[in-house]
Amino acid sequence: MLDDLTRARLKWMFDNQPDVVKELLDKKRLPELEKSLDRVVIPAMKLKNDLLARGMCEPDAELQALEFLIPSNGPEFSDDPPTPLSLEDQIKVTNLLDDREEARQRLFAGQQK
Repeated sequence: MLDDLTRARLKWMFDNQPDVVKELLDKKRLPELEKSLDRVVIPAMKLKNDLLARGMCEPDAELQALEFLIPSNGPEFSDDPPTPLSLEDQIKVTNLLDDREEARQRLFAGQQK
């Protein structure tokens, strides 16, 4: 299952970069989508962990990480916003990424034994 920060960024991409997500879905290039997500989500996770280590409470650290992940001036707020990715495609992408993450977790768990 995808973590909350990854889901938030993915939702942002559905609304702000629907053409990119649709192309990657249609061409079966989800590993590229995962890499794109990781490039932004991993620094946000590090920020959250740093803030927690400095004593910030969980909800505030999560909010700071979300503000880092989700620009408040994305294309969805422009005068001509993109049409969000269809709900059907959003569900497909989310399910496929969830499945990939669960497979990775099972593999990792198997290596820990």
